[in-house]
Amino acid sequence: MLSGPLPDVSGLFYAVDVVRSGDATISATGIDETPAGALRLCASELVERLACSGSNVEPADTAGRRVSGMGIAAGPTQAFARERALLEALERLAGCMWWNGRLASAAPSSDTVAAAAGLRRRWRRRKTRRTDILELPLTGCARIVAAVSSTADGRGICIGLAARRTGSEAARGALKELLQMEFGLQVISYRQANGIAPSAREAAILERADNLLHADCAPLIQMVPRMPAPDVTDQKEELYERLREEGYIAETRRIARRNGLFVTQATVARHWDVPAGAPGPWARWALYL
Repeated sequence: MLSGPLPDVSGLFYAVDVVRSGDATISATGIDETPAGALRLCASELVERLACSGSNVEPADTAGRRVSGMGIAAGPTQAFARERALLEALERLAGCMWWNGRLASAAPSSDTVAAAAGLRRRWRRRKTRRTDILELPLTGCARIVAAVSSTADGRGICIGLAARRTGSEAARGALKELLQMEFGLQVISYRQANGIAPSAREAAILERADNLLHADCAPLIQMVPRMPAPDVTDQKEELYERLREEGYIAETRRIARRNGLFVTQATVARHWDVPAGAPGPWARWALYL
């Protein structure tokens, strides 16, 4: 386990853990405003990854009309893990559709903008990067935010996605994931520069960082007018029921309980008549690397 202040970002701490599971090496990272919070998030992510080791949790965007996403979440209660798994499935579903030209990004609503601005002032980078904050208007059940950053010369693309019940919570989740991705890219680049050969996944991340330019992603980042914020203030109605009312096929199942945490898997699917758009330069790389 490694932990400490997040390099190049003030106000955040990281924790990283790596374990062996059979023949596989599984790693997890947590980022938070306190060392204890970073350790807790790292432990939770490790539990999730161990529980789903060997399973395919990538989103599916088929040539037909049915599109699906899968999420895995660990939490102190079954209800918490269930909702977070459903939100992650929505996040992956929206991200997959956006990446494949089936969902246009929207200008973020006022609560998302305010939250993102406040967090960026608090979590100040020591190196300048361009950052775009978008909303992915997939559903009225949740707010889905994408944060995209690049270096001054348009390289080193990193993406953070999060689905939450409110815009401010989604902005927080997306920015934390973005900063985690930037940190991961730094670590991989440092290891390669010091003669440590990258894994296949790390090599794909480095190739995307070196060759995918911000300008290539312009159609993804070009936003339609700001959409009215969906009414997701009623937290009492279970997300599962709201999704089914909107026409989603939603399924959840508890897959493990480890270290006092419940681990839940969720699948969310729906039929859309929106065809995939023309592949852009970014389509050479997968969204989730």
